[in-house]
Amino acid sequence: MPTCTDVVVVAYKPTWHSDGMQLRYNYRPYPTAGQRQALARAFGCARVVFNDAVAARRDAWSDGQRKVPDAEDRGRARQVVA
Repeated sequence: MPTCTDVVVVAYKPTWHSDGMQLRYNYRPYPTAGQRQALARAFGCARVVFNDAVAARRDAWSDGQRKVPDAEDRGRARQVVA
């Protein structure tokens, strides 16, 4: 499994405030091919779970419920992950 140390960081640029305080660091990672594939899979799974939750809440709202019951919500998430 790839680790964070395998990512080559090429661009580094600090951002400064007008009073001289450093606000943040900006990094630009360039992942390897395997890391790009792993990131795409992870974000794809997260997108599916999020979209399913939004659809369930939209359906519950249209049925007159204020929210999806927690047990039902957790069960739906487990089905997507499995």
